[in-house]
Amino acid sequence: MRTKLALVILLIALFVGASLSYSGTAHASAATPATNTHTSVALLTCPPTISYGTSQYNLVIVLQDNLDRYYGYHLDIDGHFGSLTRAAVKDFQAHYAPPSDGVVGPITWNALQECY
Repeated sequence: MRTKLALVILLIALFVGASLSYSGTAHASAATPATNTHTSVALLTCPPTISYGTSQYNLVIVLQDNLDRYYGYHLDIDGHFGSLTRAAVKDFQAHYAPPSDGVVGPITWNALQECY
C-alpha cells in the first residue's frame, strides 16, 4: 500500500512540475519576437545627426543629393545646411519621417535609406 501511495505522489509531483515548466516556456517564447524585432532595428548604423548650420560638409552633401535626386527638392549640392536645406528636410520629414523638426537623425536617415 505504501508503495502505491508513494508512486501516486511521485507521479503527481512529476505532472505538476512538468506543467509549471511548460507554462514558463510558453511565456518566454511569446516574448522573444518583440525582443528580436527591437534588436534588429538597433543593428542599423546611420550617419551622425546633423541640423541647420552644421559643419559636416560631406554629410550635408549626401543629404542634399538624396533630397535633390530622389525626392525632387532642387537643392544646390553645396554642403551648406542652410535655410533652403532645412525647409526641404522639414517638408521631407512631414511626409516620410516625422517629427518635422529639421534635424536629420536616425529616423530621417533611415527614411532616406542611408542606414545599413
